[in-house]
Amino acid sequence: MLINLINNAEHAISLEGRSDGSISVEVEESAGHVQIQIVDNGIGMVREVRESIYDPFFTTKEVGKGTGLGLSIAQTIVSNHGGKITCSSGLHAGSVFTVLLPAIPKSPDTGTPTPDNPAPVSITASPRTPQPTRSTSTFSSTPPPSHSSAPRILVVDDEELIRSALARFLQSRNFQVTTAPDGLQALAIAHDITFDLVISDIRMPRMNGLEFYRGMLQVDRIYRDRFVFITGDLVSNDLITKVRESGCPLLEKPFNFELLSTLLPGALNSGVNA
Repeated sequence: MLINLINNAEHAISLEGRSDGSISVEVEESAGHVQIQIVDNGIGMVREVRESIYDPFFTTKEVGKGTGLGLSIAQTIVSNHGGKITCSSGLHAGSVFTVLLPAIPKSPDTGTPTPDNPAPVSITASPRTPQPTRSTSTFSSTPPPSHSSAPRILVVDDEELIRSALARFLQSRNFQVTTAPDGLQALAIAHDITFDLVISDIRMPRMNGLEFYRGMLQVDRIYRDRFVFITGDLVSNDLITKVRESGCPLLEKPFNFELLSTLLPGALNSGVNA
């Protein structure tokens, strides 16, 4: 989470083109919470951009320079730990990201931080400046328990961050999720497991999404009504037209998870009734 926030801050400073760019990470404990602030003096954001920064696949970076998932993943991590993340920013005014997380209780005997809850630290560093020492903490998040009756969803995308973000979201909705990096591996999985829904990217190596869809129909015709495509801007119009002709739902990036949420019940019910 911190790496994503710091990487974004460094990118904002590079856009400003200033020689005195700085990033500060400040940590303090208050009222049972730990507050982490990542402050930069980069280019900042206008309100319209700030309101969309947590949407999956939303990015202001050049094509090929970012997936638009860094802040979405950061928000998911913070939320999974019972916290929240906010942003204050303005154009050419830098940005402040504030993360609030529940604090681990102090030892009842000594009133001091436990070994798993080190004392707060404050770090200030210039971008791209190697630091002699680092303070690290390890967090873990247990996914929701798997229930045999929960719908099974197969997520296929060659971008690991996208697969991970979609899997986390779907698991938070108590779906059983299986992921694959391309159509060929997904087809092999589908020969052993029957899925209630398949979510697949269109532009993938070795086998595009439409070819994968046709392969799934050879595995079982039920997937005719159990398929959702997702895509970005780098897919040919001819391929998009053929995908639309399949009759399967198509989500174009960037899309937010709430839009996917509204689509899931209909897609799953269609599969059940097929």
